[in-house]
Amino acid sequence: MTKAILVLSSTLALLAACSQTTPAPTVAPEQTFTPIRQEPASAPVGSSATSATSIHHNAFMFQVQERLKKLGYYEGEVDGANGPKTKAAVAHFQHDNNLKVTGVVDQHTDSALKLSSGK
Repeated sequence: MTKAILVLSSTLALLAACSQTTPAPTVAPEQTFTPIRQEPASAPVGSSATSATSIHHNAFMFQVQERLKKLGYYEGEVDGANGPKTKAAVAHFQHDNNLKVTGVVDQHTDSALKLSSGK
């Protein structure tokens, strides 16, 4: 009989522990997100929209760098990185070709790069 009482009291203790309610987790107040910059309505040709501080590597940027290098605007390593040297070269090309200077290869810049025969 003492064994039955011991099992019964252990079971009751276990049930009591399981039935205790735990407080609901607190929800953090909603945080607002402020983008670093607004992306253009249409993303640049051949790339996805990226933040101002990111570097985007892709085949399109390899082509852009190769073309800019051939035209004398880009002096860095052709690595497909859309970094500061590439953006500066694009901006210089845009300036020399009377395009809106953004440092980003948009459709107009892409077309001008394909048509350009040199400085």
